[in-house]
Amino acid sequence: MLEYAKKWQIDLGMFKVIGGDQTSVNSGHNGGAFRELEVMLKRTLQRSFCLLHQVELPLRKLFLFYGGSFTAPGTFGGPIGELIMSDNLPKVTKFKKISCDFPRLSEEVLEKMSNDSVLMYKYCVAVDTGKPYLFNKAKNKIDRFVNNKIGPCSTARWITLGTRILRVYMSSESYNSHIQETSERLATFIVSVYYKVFANIKRKHRLTDAAIHIYDQIKFARDVCQPEEKKVVFQSIQQNAYMANPESVILAMIADKDKNVRERGVSIIQTVRASEAFDKYIEVQSGVKRPKRIRKFIVPKLNFNCKGYTNMIINKFEEVKGPGTIPTSDGVSVPLKPPKRLMFMTKLDTYEPVTVPPLVEDLSPEDLERIKQHPFQCDIPCHSQAVEHTVALVTKSTKQYRTEKTQLAAVLSTAAARKEFKGKISHKRFKLAKDKDV
Repeated sequence: MLEYAKKWQIDLGMFKVIGGDQTSVNSGHNGGAFRELEVMLKRTLQRSFCLLHQVELPLRKLFLFYGGSFTAPGTFGGPIGELIMSDNLPKVTKFKKISCDFPRLSEEVLEKMSNDSVLMYKYCVAVDTGKPYLFNKAKNKIDRFVNNKIGPCSTARWITLGTRILRVYMSSESYNSHIQETSERLATFIVSVYYKVFANIKRKHRLTDAAIHIYDQIKFARDVCQPEEKKVVFQSIQQNAYMANPESVILAMIADKDKNVRERGVSIIQTVRASEAFDKYIEVQSGVKRPKRIRKFIVPKLNFNCKGYTNMIINKFEEVKGPGTIPTSDGVSVPLKPPKRLMFMTKLDTYEPVTVPPLVEDLSPEDLERIKQHPFQCDIPCHSQAVEHTVALVTKSTKQYRTEKTQLAAVLSTAAARKEFKGKISHKRFKLAKDKDV
């Protein structure tokens, strides 16, 4: 990445945020790619781990908990897994609705989603209302989406897995009691937790919303999961709660609509800056220059009984070590009261210092005071779908063109065309003519 930036004369100072999924190759706090990039740049970057990947992981664990299995890439086993793989399910019967105050998405949001995501949204609304159809106001007709074909199952496509589970639940009266109970528990989690958070991410997709989505996931799971389910789900959330790191929580706080919360967020930043300034002062006084420390981005230990996202992680204050007195210009020593350092507990049961989010570390004291009156604005997404689309586009161009120059031209021209014609051209306009029309 750095070699590419230097080759195309991209200013490395522009790098503020780095995003991707939570695989250890990226997220490792000792040798992960993100960590290595920060070490090479000699400064920290704002992390943005994809929440759309994170919310899928508890569903995967719960699916395995209820007897599902992965027999081969793209195939599922176990009683529930074999049913999900089938394309010949019984007709939808009368099913019990699972009321969960499921959010409704606007047409504008739905148009930006994939067909698989929209189909699952319709199934979730159906399960929430108890009706296997939707009324399309725009077209003034009933949408019987249960007749639509569901996409193939894959361990990389959890949206279709969730849709197929809901489809099994809607016809579960045709199966034995074990399948009925299993499909109901999985459907409850999908509608009340998984896709509910997924839909909220689609509605509020900014990086400043990330910590709130993690809290919502905890809260929804706490409300609907049974005790044995909570152990499985909470363990998965804890393992992958990168966006619950104090840096993400502080960003959410200074962007909150509540002025009191914003003031608390600004106060935390000021406290952290005070302890960092004291460390620099001691360094100057001692004459010993310490190498700049690049913080390790570690998942915090979560408080699953918290009442809000601001109390989601466990904090404590630690005394900062320093001399008891400092000399003045006239040679008189006066007492020195060091500031306290704010620490947070990691999932490793160790404590690490809270750091200022890199995205706002350059803000002046005056800027922080303005945040108390006006929420911090940030348009950076909390998911990496755009990155994945770009990776697919780059991969395609490398297969079609030989030189790096033509590959780059193809990527840029395709991206520009997609942006210009998005929503203006439909595949329906390019349907092949039938033989009788030729």
